[in-house]
Amino acid sequence: MGPALTRDRRVCTRKVTRALLLFYGLLCGCSGGTPAAERGSYVDQERPRARALRLYRQDSTALTLHDLTRSTGEGGAGYAGVVLHIFTTWCQPCLEEVKRLNALQASAPHVKVIGACVEGRGCPRLSDFKRLTHAEYELLIGDQSLVRGDGPFGYIPSVPVTYIIDAKGREVIRFDGRIPLTYATRLTAPLAPLDER
Repeated sequence: MGPALTRDRRVCTRKVTRALLLFYGLLCGCSGGTPAAERGSYVDQERPRARALRLYRQDSTALTLHDLTRSTGEGGAGYAGVVLHIFTTWCQPCLEEVKRLNALQASAPHVKVIGACVEGRGCPRLSDFKRLTHAEYELLIGDQSLVRGDGPFGYIPSVPVTYIIDAKGREVIRFDGRIPLTYATRLTAPLAPLDER
C-alpha cells in the first residue's frame, strides 16, 4: 500500500467520523448543551426582550410570558423569572430533562418552570407525557409560530431548548440540549423576587 493510498484512507476516515458525529448530534436533537453566554452573546450588552409569545393550557386558556411572571410565586409575590423549556413528547433528551426541571423547580421556588410542547395540533399526547414523566411543573402548548421554530429570541433549530428569562422578559441564558442543573441553579439564584426590586 503506497503512502498516497494511506493518506487518502486517513482523510476518508476523518470525513466519515465527522459525518457520523454530525448525524448523531442531529438525531439526538441537541447541540451539546452549550449555554449561549459561553458562546459570547450579550456580554456587556443590553439583552433583547422576548417576542410576544402565546402559550396555551390544555383548556385553551392563553398566557403570555408577562402573565407567567406576574402569577403568584413564593410568598404571594410574582415570580422573579421563567425557565421556559421547549420540548416535544417524542424526543428522548426531552424526556430525560424532566427530572432536572423538577429539581430546578424545587431548588428555585422564586422562578416559574414552564414546559412548552411544540408538536402542533394541540400536543395530543401532553396529558400522557405528564402522567408518565411525573413532571411537577406546568406544561403548556406553544403557539403556531413556536411550533414552526420561531422562539422567544429567534430561531430554534432543535429541541430541547431551555431559556432562563427574567421578569422583564429578557434572556438570561439559553441552553441548547441538556441543562447543566448546577449551572442553571446558580443562574436563577440572583433573580430577585419582584417585591425586592
